[in-house]
Amino acid sequence: MIEANTTRTIIDQVRAAREEASAKLNQQRLAEEQAVQGELGVLEQFASLTEAVEEARQRCELAIARMDAAAKPYSPHDAARNIYNNTEQLPAIIGKLSIADCLAKRRPELLKEIRRLSIDAARERLEVFQSENAAVLKKHGVIA
Repeated sequence: MIEANTTRTIIDQVRAAREEASAKLNQQRLAEEQAVQGELGVLEQFASLTEAVEEARQRCELAIARMDAAAKPYSPHDAARNIYNNTEQLPAIIGKLSIADCLAKRRPELLKEIRRLSIDAARERLEVFQSENAAVLKKHGVIA
């Protein structure tokens, strides 16, 4: 017959093993939760950067539309008629003519710089993020 002390020792060993297994499971679960949280953070950041590219594209289009509206040709005939009708408008008319001429002449370089500052910069940030986090993004099927 087994002694009571031996039985108690066995019970204590089984309890200790159970607690150790439980602690390992909790530690593993915590590590998995942290990994999922990290992946979720990567996916959220990717979504934000993707949205930023679209927002930059929209802002770029708006800036171009406003620039084009400001550069809308102001004919010498219209300018002369407005000056003749109201000489007090002369400074404003000259300003409109100058703006339209300047924007028309510099349109290509302005468009290039606007795109560089907006869309290209946002895409570059997205591409850097994608390369740094490719494994997580591929795992979730966000990129190929």
